[in-house]
Amino acid sequence: MTAFTIALTSSTRPLLAWTAVHGLTDLAQPNLAGAYLLALLCPLPDAAVTALFCAASVGHLALDVGYAGSVVLHLAVGALARTHGNNAAFNAFLIYFAFVHTPLHYLRESRHGRGEVASLAALVGVALSCLRTSLTFVLTNEMQRVVIAHVLVVYAAHKTSTRASHLSRPNLRGKIAPHRGFLFLPKPARALLAQFHVLSKLPLDALNLFLHLCKPLVAPHCGPEQAVRNYLFYNLLPSNCQLRLKLLP
Repeated sequence: MTAFTIALTSSTRPLLAWTAVHGLTDLAQPNLAGAYLLALLCPLPDAAVTALFCAASVGHLALDVGYAGSVVLHLAVGALARTHGNNAAFNAFLIYFAFVHTPLHYLRESRHGRGEVASLAALVGVALSCLRTSLTFVLTNEMQRVVIAHVLVVYAAHKTSTRASHLSRPNLRGKIAPHRGFLFLPKPARALLAQFHVLSKLPLDALNLFLHLCKPLVAPHCGPEQAVRNYLFYNLLPSNCQLRLKLLP
């Protein structure tokens, strides 16, 4: 089993309790059962679970600082682990989680109408942070799977809220609006990244397009042209580089 034993400090021990329970907000999500069953029961080698755990962490923190910022943050933590050891790297990462990620997570949940469960999770975190627990923390393989499940739940909720916001703004005019994490790049590079993101989704998009073209068979009021326009607008909208396409009349 892939497990990491971390020595906490008296200062970071309450921070771990505060951050560990922010996933309680998943209880308000409709896709809770599916995501957790998939992450907990999927037969994967321990090394693959750890790899997915690291990849999920990069994608999850992109909601805070963008994909570029998340990659830089994880590289910095990795460099700190090589120079000062895993304990120093984990404790430094914990400070970011406690003072940046967790408050932002609760804020996002509140903005999407889940303020009650966010407040409850925050209160539980405050209560647990007051307890005197062990200074030794073991990040087990099962804990990594729970984190992956949490990331899946948050990702699904983010995609749903993003699509809902686009549905409320149907007359977007076509231009590329990159995620804030790419704002340091020149405009041509941002446009190229947006196009690459779309191209990387082509296999799944091809299946989605086929399903949309089949929609008139079961919903005659929606013709093939409208199905294609719906596909282009709603399915080619990347989460980090929003490719906004003009809807034809």
